[in-house]
Amino acid sequence: MKQFFKVTALFTMLIAPLFLHAQNGAVRDVFILIDVSGTMNNSDINSEAQQQIYELLTGCYDKGKWIQKGWTTPPNFDCGLFNNKSSIIVSGSKVCVMPFGNMDRMTERQKMEVTDIPQFESFYNGSFPKEFKDGYTYLTLAKAYVSSVAQSWNINNAYLIIYSDGLGDANSTTKLREIYQELIDAYQKKGGNSYDKVGIIRKSTSKRNYDIEVFNFTTPIGEVPIDTIGKDKGGVTPPPTISQIKIKNKHAKPSPMSAKVGSEIVISWLGSGQANVSFQKDEKALIGKKLSEYVDYKKEGNSVKVIFNESGNYKITVSDSNSSDSTYVETSSSFPWIILLVIVLIVAGILLIKKVMPQNNKKAGGNHNSSNTGDDW
Repeated sequence: MKQFFKVTALFTMLIAPLFLHAQNGAVRDVFILIDVSGTMNNSDINSEAQQQIYELLTGCYDKGKWIQKGWTTPPNFDCGLFNNKSSIIVSGSKVCVMPFGNMDRMTERQKMEVTDIPQFESFYNGSFPKEFKDGYTYLTLAKAYVSSVAQSWNINNAYLIIYSDGLGDANSTTKLREIYQELIDAYQKKGGNSYDKVGIIRKSTSKRNYDIEVFNFTTPIGEVPIDTIGKDKGGVTPPPTISQIKIKNKHAKPSPMSAKVGSEIVISWLGSGQANVSFQKDEKALIGKKLSEYVDYKKEGNSVKVIFNESGNYKITVSDSNSSDSTYVETSSSFPWIILLVIVLIVAGILLIKKVMPQNNKKAGGNHNSSNTGDDW
Protein backbone atom coordinates (compact mmCIF):
# COMPACT_ATOMS: atom_id res chain seq x y z
CA MET A 1 0.00 0.00 0.00
CA LYS A 2 2.84 2.39 0.86
CA GLN A 3 4.41 1.63 -2.49
CA PHE A 4 1.09 2.45 -4.18
CA PHE A 5 0.91 5.87 -2.46
CA LYS A 6 4.52 6.59 -3.40
CA VAL A 7 3.84 5.82 -7.05
CA THR A 8 0.63 7.90 -6.95
CA ALA A 9 2.45 10.85 -5.37
CA LEU A 10 5.24 10.64 -7.93
CA PHE A 11 2.74 10.50 -10.80
CA THR A 12 0.91 13.55 -9.40
CA MET A 13 4.15 15.54 -9.17
CA LEU A 14 5.01 14.71 -12.76
CA ILE A 15 1.59 15.34 -14.26
CA ALA A 16 0.59 18.44 -12.23
CA PRO A 17 2.72 20.95 -14.16
CA LEU A 18 1.26 19.72 -17.44
CA PHE A 19 -2.25 19.97 -16.05
CA LEU A 20 -1.65 23.49 -14.72
CA HIS A 21 -0.25 24.58 -18.07
CA ALA A 22 -3.39 23.33 -19.75
CA GLN A 23 -5.56 25.10 -17.20
CA ASN A 24 -3.69 28.38 -17.62
CA GLY A 25 -4.43 28.31 -21.34
CA ALA A 26 -3.30 26.55 -24.46
CA VAL A 27 -0.68 28.12 -26.67
CA ARG A 28 -2.21 31.02 -28.61
CA ASP A 29 -0.59 32.64 -31.62
CA VAL A 30 -0.98 36.35 -32.34
CA PHE A 31 -0.72 38.66 -35.35
CA ILE A 32 -0.46 42.39 -34.62
CA LEU A 33 -1.10 44.79 -37.52
CA ILE A 34 -0.24 48.48 -37.11
CA ASP A 35 -1.38 51.20 -39.51
CA VAL A 36 1.63 53.43 -40.31
CA SER A 37 -0.12 55.86 -42.66
CA GLY A 38 0.33 59.59 -42.08
CA THR A 39 -3.09 59.99 -40.47
CA MET A 40 -1.81 57.85 -37.58
CA ASN A 41 0.98 60.27 -36.68
CA ASN A 42 0.03 60.92 -33.04
CA SER A 43 2.86 59.91 -30.73
CA ASP A 44 0.88 60.11 -27.47
CA ILE A 45 -2.01 57.93 -28.68
CA ASN A 46 0.34 55.51 -30.46
CA SER A 47 2.35 55.08 -27.26
CA GLU A 48 -0.84 54.36 -25.30
CA ALA A 49 -1.99 51.83 -27.90
CA GLN A 50 1.40 50.11 -27.85
CA GLN A 51 1.22 49.70 -24.08
CA GLN A 52 -2.40 48.50 -24.14
CA ILE A 53 -1.74 45.76 -26.68
CA TYR A 54 1.17 44.51 -24.57
CA GLU A 55 -1.03 44.48 -21.45
CA LEU A 56 -3.85 42.67 -23.28
CA LEU A 57 -1.54 39.88 -24.38
CA THR A 58 0.26 39.46 -21.05
CA GLY A 59 -2.79 39.47 -18.78
CA CYS A 60 -2.16 42.78 -17.00
CA TYR A 61 -4.73 44.99 -18.75
CA ASP A 62 -6.20 47.62 -16.41
CA LYS A 63 -9.46 48.69 -18.05
CA GLY A 64 -10.22 51.39 -15.45
CA LYS A 65 -6.87 53.10 -15.99
CA TRP A 66 -7.39 53.31 -19.75
CA ILE A 67 -10.98 54.51 -19.42
CA GLN A 68 -9.60 57.47 -17.45
CA LYS A 69 -7.25 58.15 -20.37
CA GLY A 70 -10.18 58.29 -22.79
CA TRP A 71 -10.25 54.75 -24.20
CA THR A 72 -13.71 53.15 -24.32
CA THR A 73 -15.34 49.94 -25.52
CA PRO A 74 -18.44 50.13 -27.76
CA PRO A 75 -21.48 48.08 -26.63
CA ASN A 76 -21.26 44.34 -27.46
CA PHE A 77 -17.52 44.50 -28.15
CA ASP A 78 -16.16 43.86 -24.65
CA CYS A 79 -14.40 40.57 -25.34
CA GLY A 80 -12.89 38.21 -22.78
CA LEU A 81 -9.38 39.34 -23.63
CA PHE A 82 -10.12 42.74 -22.04
CA ASN A 83 -10.81 41.04 -18.70
CA ASN A 84 -8.25 38.25 -18.88
CA LYS A 85 -5.83 38.12 -15.93
CA SER A 86 -3.44 35.50 -17.30
CA SER A 87 -1.05 35.84 -20.22
CA ILE A 88 -2.13 34.34 -23.51
CA ILE A 89 1.51 34.64 -24.56
CA VAL A 90 3.26 31.51 -23.30
CA SER A 91 6.28 29.47 -24.27
CA GLY A 92 5.70 28.27 -27.82
CA SER A 93 3.38 31.12 -28.88
CA LYS A 94 4.15 32.53 -32.30
CA VAL A 95 3.91 36.31 -32.64
CA CYS A 96 4.08 38.48 -35.76
CA VAL A 97 4.22 42.30 -35.70
CA MET A 98 3.32 43.70 -39.12
CA PRO A 99 3.15 47.37 -40.19
CA PHE A 100 0.83 48.22 -43.08
CA GLY A 101 0.46 51.33 -45.18
CA ASN A 102 2.09 51.61 -48.61
CA MET A 103 1.94 48.59 -50.92
CA ASP A 104 5.12 46.81 -49.76
CA ARG A 105 5.07 47.91 -46.14
CA MET A 106 3.66 44.66 -44.72
CA THR A 107 6.72 42.72 -45.94
CA GLU A 108 8.68 44.39 -43.12
CA ARG A 109 6.90 42.10 -40.65
CA GLN A 110 8.87 40.73 -37.72
CA LYS A 111 8.04 37.32 -36.26
CA MET A 112 9.24 35.18 -33.39
CA GLU A 113 8.46 32.10 -31.32
CA VAL A 114 8.21 33.00 -27.64
CA THR A 115 10.33 31.41 -24.94
CA ASP A 116 9.41 33.76 -22.08
CA ILE A 117 7.70 37.10 -21.39
CA PRO A 118 10.88 39.25 -21.12
CA GLN A 119 11.96 37.98 -24.54
CA PHE A 120 8.51 38.77 -25.96
CA GLU A 121 8.52 42.26 -24.37
CA SER A 122 11.89 43.07 -25.90
CA PHE A 123 10.82 41.80 -29.32
CA TYR A 124 7.46 43.59 -29.22
CA ASN A 125 8.81 46.99 -28.15
CA GLY A 126 11.61 46.75 -30.70
CA SER A 127 9.25 45.76 -33.53
CA PHE A 128 6.49 48.31 -32.89
CA PRO A 129 6.75 50.99 -35.65
CA LYS A 130 8.39 54.32 -34.80
CA GLU A 131 7.36 56.28 -37.93
CA PHE A 132 3.82 56.90 -39.22
CA LYS A 133 4.05 58.67 -42.57
CA ASP A 134 2.88 56.39 -45.41
CA GLY A 135 0.64 57.93 -48.04
CA TYR A 136 -1.61 54.89 -48.56
CA THR A 137 -3.36 52.20 -46.51
CA TYR A 138 -3.38 48.71 -48.04
CA LEU A 139 -5.38 47.06 -45.26
CA THR A 140 -6.96 44.30 -47.36
CA LEU A 141 -3.55 43.36 -48.75
CA ALA A 142 -2.09 43.26 -45.23
CA LYS A 143 -4.86 40.95 -43.99
CA ALA A 144 -4.30 38.71 -47.01
CA TYR A 145 -0.58 38.69 -46.22
CA VAL A 146 -1.35 37.55 -42.66
CA SER A 147 -2.81 34.40 -44.19
CA SER A 148 0.42 33.85 -46.11
CA VAL A 149 2.59 34.23 -43.00
CA ALA A 150 0.24 31.91 -41.09
CA GLN A 151 0.72 29.29 -43.83
CA SER A 152 4.50 29.46 -43.41
CA TRP A 153 4.04 28.73 -39.69
CA ASN A 154 1.35 26.08 -40.19
CA ILE A 155 -1.15 28.18 -38.19
CA ASN A 156 -4.85 27.97 -38.94
CA ASN A 157 -6.24 29.80 -35.89
CA ALA A 158 -4.91 32.84 -34.03
CA TYR A 159 -5.73 36.20 -32.51
CA LEU A 160 -5.46 39.12 -34.92
CA ILE A 161 -5.10 42.60 -33.42
CA ILE A 162 -5.36 45.60 -35.74
CA TYR A 163 -4.46 49.11 -34.58
CA SER A 164 -5.65 51.78 -37.04
CA ASP A 165 -7.79 54.89 -37.45
CA GLY A 166 -10.59 52.81 -38.96
CA LEU A 167 -10.53 54.55 -42.35
CA GLY A 168 -9.98 51.27 -44.22
CA ASP A 169 -8.27 50.95 -47.60
CA ALA A 170 -6.84 54.06 -49.24
CA ASN A 171 -4.90 52.60 -52.17
CA SER A 172 -2.93 54.19 -54.99
CA THR A 173 -3.80 53.59 -58.65
CA THR A 174 -0.61 51.53 -59.11
CA LYS A 175 -1.29 47.99 -60.29
CA LEU A 176 -0.70 45.32 -57.68
CA ARG A 177 2.23 42.98 -58.13
CA GLU A 178 1.10 39.56 -59.35
CA ILE A 179 1.94 37.78 -56.09
CA TYR A 180 -0.05 40.38 -54.13
CA GLN A 181 -3.06 39.90 -56.38
CA GLU A 182 -2.83 36.14 -55.80
CA LEU A 183 -2.83 36.71 -52.05
CA ILE A 184 -5.95 38.89 -52.23
CA ASP A 185 -7.75 36.44 -54.53
CA ALA A 186 -7.08 33.58 -52.11
CA TYR A 187 -8.04 35.76 -49.12
CA GLN A 188 -11.39 36.68 -50.68
CA LYS A 189 -12.20 33.14 -51.83
CA LYS A 190 -15.55 31.91 -50.51
CA GLY A 191 -15.14 29.55 -47.58
CA GLY A 192 -11.57 30.66 -47.06
CA ASN A 193 -10.29 33.00 -44.38
CA SER A 194 -12.51 33.97 -41.49
CA TYR A 195 -12.13 37.15 -39.45
CA ASP A 196 -14.58 37.41 -36.54
CA LYS A 197 -14.35 40.78 -34.77
CA VAL A 198 -14.82 40.13 -31.04
CA GLY A 199 -13.54 43.30 -29.34
CA ILE A 200 -12.81 47.00 -29.83
CA ILE A 201 -10.99 49.57 -27.70
CA ARG A 202 -11.40 53.09 -29.07
CA LYS A 203 -10.10 56.59 -28.46
CA SER A 204 -11.99 59.35 -30.25
CA THR A 205 -10.59 62.74 -31.20
CA SER A 206 -12.17 65.61 -33.10
CA LYS A 207 -10.78 64.25 -36.38
CA ARG A 208 -10.88 60.44 -36.13
CA ASN A 209 -11.20 57.29 -34.05
CA TYR A 210 -8.14 55.30 -33.03
CA ASP A 211 -9.19 51.65 -32.76
CA ILE A 212 -7.57 48.54 -31.29
CA GLU A 213 -9.64 45.74 -32.84
CA VAL A 214 -9.45 42.09 -31.78
CA PHE A 215 -10.36 39.29 -34.21
CA ASN A 216 -10.48 35.51 -34.06
CA PHE A 217 -8.68 34.62 -37.27
CA THR A 218 -8.94 31.31 -39.14
CA THR A 219 -7.31 30.33 -42.41
CA PRO A 220 -7.51 26.92 -44.10
CA ILE A 221 -4.08 25.29 -44.30
CA GLY A 222 -2.89 24.82 -47.87
CA GLU A 223 -5.30 27.33 -49.42
CA VAL A 224 -3.07 30.43 -49.50
CA PRO A 225 0.33 31.09 -51.16
CA ILE A 226 3.05 30.67 -48.55
CA ASP A 227 5.04 33.68 -47.27
CA THR A 228 7.94 33.78 -49.75
CA ILE A 229 7.80 37.49 -50.59
CA GLY A 230 11.01 39.46 -50.12
CA LYS A 231 10.84 43.25 -49.91
CA ASP A 232 12.23 44.88 -53.07
CA LYS A 233 13.35 41.49 -54.40
CA GLY A 234 10.39 40.92 -56.67
CA GLY A 235 10.26 37.21 -56.01
CA VAL A 236 11.10 34.38 -53.66
CA THR A 237 13.27 35.01 -50.63
CA PRO A 238 15.86 32.29 -49.94
CA PRO A 239 15.73 30.69 -46.49
CA PRO A 240 17.50 33.00 -44.03
CA THR A 241 20.76 32.02 -42.42
CA ILE A 242 20.05 31.76 -38.70
CA SER A 243 22.78 33.23 -36.50
CA GLN A 244 22.68 33.92 -32.79
CA ILE A 245 22.93 37.52 -31.67
CA LYS A 246 25.85 38.06 -29.30
CA ILE A 247 26.73 41.47 -27.85
CA LYS A 248 30.44 42.29 -27.87
CA ASN A 249 32.00 43.40 -24.58
CA LYS A 250 28.80 42.41 -22.77
CA HIS A 251 28.25 43.54 -19.16
CA ALA A 252 26.15 41.56 -16.69
CA LYS A 253 23.74 43.21 -14.25
CA PRO A 254 26.02 42.86 -11.17
CA SER A 255 28.88 44.64 -12.97
CA PRO A 256 27.35 47.05 -15.51
CA MET A 257 29.24 49.30 -17.90
CA SER A 258 29.77 52.80 -16.52
CA ALA A 259 28.76 55.80 -18.62
CA LYS A 260 28.29 59.51 -18.13
CA VAL A 261 25.05 61.33 -18.89
CA GLY A 262 25.41 63.15 -22.19
CA SER A 263 28.37 61.05 -23.37
CA GLU A 264 28.05 58.63 -26.31
CA ILE A 265 28.65 54.90 -26.01
CA VAL A 266 28.58 52.30 -28.77
CA ILE A 267 27.07 48.82 -28.39
CA SER A 268 27.90 46.35 -31.16
CA TRP A 269 27.01 42.72 -31.71
CA LEU A 270 27.55 39.65 -33.85
CA GLY A 271 24.62 38.30 -35.82
CA SER A 272 21.80 40.03 -37.66
CA GLY A 273 22.16 43.63 -38.79
CA GLN A 274 18.36 43.73 -38.96
CA ALA A 275 17.97 43.22 -35.21
CA ASN A 276 15.79 45.40 -33.00
CA VAL A 277 17.17 47.43 -30.09
CA SER A 278 15.07 48.12 -26.99
CA PHE A 279 15.74 49.81 -23.65
CA GLN A 280 14.70 49.49 -20.02
CA LYS A 281 15.41 51.96 -17.21
CA ASP A 282 15.29 50.69 -13.64
CA GLU A 283 13.55 47.52 -14.95
CA LYS A 284 10.77 49.46 -16.75
CA ALA A 285 10.43 49.33 -20.53
CA LEU A 286 11.04 52.61 -22.34
CA ILE A 287 8.63 53.17 -25.21
CA GLY A 288 7.23 56.16 -27.06
CA LYS A 289 7.87 59.50 -25.40
CA LYS A 290 9.53 57.86 -22.40
CA LEU A 291 12.20 56.41 -24.68
CA SER A 292 13.05 59.76 -26.31
CA GLU A 293 13.01 61.42 -22.89
CA TYR A 294 15.72 59.20 -21.46
CA VAL A 295 17.68 57.93 -24.48
CA ASP A 296 18.92 59.20 -27.84
CA TYR A 297 20.16 56.43 -30.11
CA LYS A 298 21.01 55.69 -33.73
CA LYS A 299 21.33 52.16 -35.09
CA GLU A 300 23.84 51.52 -37.86
CA GLY A 301 24.19 47.93 -39.06
CA ASN A 302 25.42 45.74 -36.21
CA SER A 303 25.91 48.58 -33.73
CA VAL A 304 23.97 51.32 -32.00
CA LYS A 305 25.21 54.69 -30.74
CA VAL A 306 23.54 55.65 -27.46
CA ILE A 307 23.43 58.86 -25.42
CA PHE A 308 21.68 58.72 -22.04
CA ASN A 309 19.88 61.86 -20.91
CA GLU A 310 19.42 60.90 -17.26
CA SER A 311 21.34 58.88 -14.69
CA GLY A 312 20.06 55.41 -13.75
CA ASN A 313 20.38 51.70 -14.43
CA TYR A 314 19.69 50.73 -18.05
CA LYS A 315 19.25 47.43 -19.86
CA ILE A 316 19.87 47.34 -23.62
CA THR A 317 18.48 44.34 -25.50
CA VAL A 318 19.28 43.39 -29.08
CA SER A 319 16.87 40.85 -30.60
CA ASP A 320 15.54 39.30 -33.77
CA SER A 321 13.10 36.46 -34.40
CA ASN A 322 15.72 33.83 -33.54
CA SER A 323 17.67 35.11 -30.54
CA SER A 324 18.38 38.02 -28.22
CA ASP A 325 21.13 39.30 -25.95
CA SER A 326 21.30 42.04 -23.32
CA THR A 327 23.87 44.24 -21.65
CA TYR A 328 23.61 46.58 -18.66
CA VAL A 329 24.76 50.19 -18.28
CA GLU A 330 24.89 52.34 -15.15
CA THR A 331 24.92 56.06 -15.90
CA SER A 332 25.85 58.97 -13.65
CA SER A 333 25.97 62.73 -14.10
CA SER A 334 29.30 64.28 -15.00
CA PHE A 335 30.55 66.41 -12.08
CA PRO A 336 30.70 70.13 -13.08
CA TRP A 337 34.36 70.75 -12.17
CA ILE A 338 34.36 74.23 -13.70
CA ILE A 339 31.53 75.23 -11.36
CA LEU A 340 33.47 73.83 -8.39
CA LEU A 341 36.54 75.84 -9.45
CA VAL A 342 34.46 79.04 -9.65
CA ILE A 343 32.99 78.34 -6.18
CA VAL A 344 36.49 77.76 -4.73
CA LEU A 345 37.75 81.02 -6.23
CA ILE A 346 34.77 82.93 -4.88
CA VAL A 347 35.22 81.48 -1.38
CA ALA A 348 38.97 82.16 -1.48
CA GLY A 349 38.28 85.75 -2.54
CA ILE A 350 35.81 86.27 0.30
CA LEU A 351 38.27 84.88 2.86
CA LEU A 352 41.05 87.06 1.48
CA ILE A 353 38.86 90.17 1.67
CA LYS A 354 37.88 89.37 5.24
CA LYS A 355 41.53 88.92 6.17
CA VAL A 356 42.74 92.15 4.51
CA MET A 357 39.91 94.47 5.63
CA PRO A 358 40.66 94.32 9.41
CA GLN A 359 44.31 95.15 8.75
CA ASN A 360 43.36 98.15 6.64
CA ASN A 361 40.91 99.32 9.30
CA LYS A 362 43.61 98.99 11.96
CA LYS A 363 46.09 101.01 9.89
CA ALA A 364 43.47 103.64 9.16
CA GLY A 365 42.66 103.93 12.85
CA GLY A 366 46.35 104.35 13.80
CA ASN A 367 46.90 107.17 11.36
CA HIS A 368 43.79 108.93 12.58
CA ASN A 369 45.07 108.98 16.17
CA SER A 370 48.44 110.33 15.12
CA SER A 371 46.85 113.09 13.10
CA ASN A 372 44.62 114.13 15.98
CA THR A 373 47.58 114.37 18.33
CA GLY A 374 49.40 116.60 15.86
CA ASP A 375 46.38 118.93 15.56
CA ASP A 376 46.04 119.30 19.32
CA TRP A 377 49.68 120.31 19.65
